[in-house]
Amino acid sequence: MIKIVKDNVILSIKEEDLAQYEARGYNKVGATKKVASKDLQKEVDKLTKKVEELTKANEILTDNNEKLTADNEKLVADNEKLTVEIEELKKKLK
Repeated sequence: MIKIVKDNVILSIKEEDLAQYEARGYNKVGATKKVASKDLQKEVDKLTKKVEELTKANEILTDNNEKLTADNEKLVADNEKLTVEIEELKKKLK
């Protein structure tokens, strides 16, 4: 049984359970893991590529949002004009 005391909290875990968690890839908090620099560089490259893809997607969505906002403003203005015209027509019919 492993017992850890930190900040007035006690955590106990059986060594077999700890081994199972470590086998699944879980690490102790603050534990460092050695990784080959080649593997690390591959991961950095992969993340950099993903960031670039997400940045491009964000730019496209931002452009689309600006177009939709402009279209919405035009539709609101057209709606206001039509509402005024309808009110004028109602007044003429009375």
